[in-house]
Amino acid sequence: AISFTLASIFNMSARTELPVVLGSSSLWRKAMIEQMGFQCECIAPDIDEKAIRFPDPVQLTLAITKAKTDVLLPKLKEPCILVTGDQVVTWNGQIREKPENADEARAFLRSYRDAPAVCVASVRVTNTLTGKSVEGTDFATQYFDNITEELIERLIEKGSIFTCAGGFTIEEMEGYLGKREGEVGAIKGLPETLFLKLLEQVK
Repeated sequence: AISFTLASIFNMSARTELPVVLGSSSLWRKAMIEQMGFQCECIAPDIDEKAIRFPDPVQLTLAITKAKTDVLLPKLKEPCILVTGDQVVTWNGQIREKPENADEARAFLRSYRDAPAVCVASVRVTNTLTGKSVEGTDFATQYFDNITEELIERLIEKGSIFTCAGGFTIEEMEGYLGKREGEVGAIKGLPETLFLKLLEQVK
């Protein structure tokens, strides 16, 4: 409901003349953009994210988001609005990206019994017609309730968590979610309010 409310406030779908291109293979981000009333094409950026390292999660996600933009811009033949994003999770100050194996996924999920996941989501929006590019970062904190070993093994077997920063996906953890601080879009990797604000700035 919040996505449609925000879209109606900004009246983006009626006022955005250029097509939206999402520089990501993330099904979550694509679904969120479409829920806001946009049709978008997806192009996966071919970059080595592990080669970009910063100890600060905001600096890290902004740098990766810019790298995705830089590699995709030469491939775009028609004017468009290019959207790129990156997300990490911090836990007790430790930066977490996607779990690399089942053991790491188990460790991530078990740790959320003790402390919440803080999601750091950065977005860059670029108008390729004008060359204007803007970026920003949003945060959200997700607490969890009673994460069981059975749930952990079920999530690992399903496999979706291996595509998610921090090794969790709230869509598959209903019944185990505690309170949330911040916008759900920041948990999923595309903060709606931030995205629409940036989109307005490049128009």
